[in-house]
This record gives sequence, C-alpha cells and structure tokens, in this order.
Amino acid sequence: MTIYKGSCHCGAVTVELETNTDPAKIDIRQCQCSFCRAHDAMSASDRAGSIRYIEHQPGAINHYQFGTNSCKFILCQRCGIYLGATMEDKETEGYATTQIKHYEDSALFTKPPRQAHYDDEDLELRLERRRRTWTPIALRT
Repeated sequence: MTIYKGSCHCGAVTVELETNTDPAKIDIRQCQCSFCRAHDAMSASDRAGSIRYIEHQPGAINHYQFGTNSCKFILCQRCGIYLGATMEDKETEGYATTQIKHYEDSALFTKPPRQAHYDDEDLELRLERRRRTWTPIALRT
C-alpha cells in the first residue's frame, strides 16, 4: 500500500490516505453545495483504502456540521483549511473523504473532477452512498 500525505497550511493537522489504487484512477468530485463551492473543494475517496486524520496539536481539529448533520467537516482550528469530512457508522470506525489539494503529491491525482449534485438525495440515500464510496477510516491504534 502507498500512503499519500497532506496537511493544513500550518501543519497542525495532517491526513494520510493509504491505498493500492493508482491516484490517477481515484474519483475526484466537486460537490456543488455552498460549503464545498466556498472552499473550492476537490474531494477524493477510495473504498479500498483507508484514511487517517492526525491532530499534531491538541484542539487543532475543528468539526463543523450543517444541513443534515450527517457528517463532520474537518477544518484546522488554527489556519482554517478544510481537509475533508467524516461520517460515523455503527458497524465500523466510520468513513471519510479528503481534499486532495492539500496533498504533497496532489499532481498525481489527475482524473478530471466531476461535478456532484446531492440536493435530491434523502438522508438514507446519502448515508448509503457514503458507505459505498467513501474511504474507511483507519482503525485507531
């Protein structure tokens, strides 16, 4: 497995995407909700990989929720960078998506982004889609 690493601007929060998938084949999405458009988000996930968000300074991760409150957006408390989102799950550690713009190797993620519209999804469809397509959160050690 290869680990791709990213961080917020100040380095207080890092993210690691571990995967065997060629980054050029990983699906890139540009969600059209107001939050993601405001952050010019380029979301990526790989169902066959795992994601780990690491807080290097206590309190550096700020969790923000809006709309359906079905996921938590991860922002650095210090520099304000949006790094991704997590969704809790009763059966697993949960699922996550990540923002590839903040990766050291972001140029390797070359698949053209697709515009994603989720306004017509009800909550159950949204949660099921995330379980099918988002990256599992790495087991806590």
